[in-house]
Amino acid sequence: MAGLWKRNNSKNYAAVFRDKNGIRRCISTGTSNRREARKIADTYEAAARIKRTLLQTRKVIERLHEEMTGETISRVTIRSRVTDWLATKRPEIAFTSLGFYQNSLGKFLDFLAFVTSLIGAFAS
Repeated sequence: MAGLWKRNNSKNYAAVFRDKNGIRRCISTGTSNRREARKIADTYEAAARIKRTLLQTRKVIERLHEEMTGETISRVTIRSRVTDWLATKRPEIAFTSLGFYQNSLGKFLDFLAFVTSLIGAFAS
């Protein structure tokens, strides 16, 4: 079970636990509320003891954040951000400039898709 520790000069608690390799970890919980700190510490320990992928770890942290604050973490893809940006630029620029931006950003997104596929091939 994770422990809580508080430095004399700090208002926030730190989570103290051992990971799956037996290494002692001490990570700030970022809160001075003992009940919240306990929940965060237990989540840290659970995440550290199980071999998880980055995606699984991200989901655990996002769920914890949502439980603690009531706010969801929004994710924006590069493709949706580019599409939104082009939509805001459309009334401000000439038709030829818009075509140039669409072509350039299309090539950029294709490049990112290619890089992502390479990373996926090496990760497998």
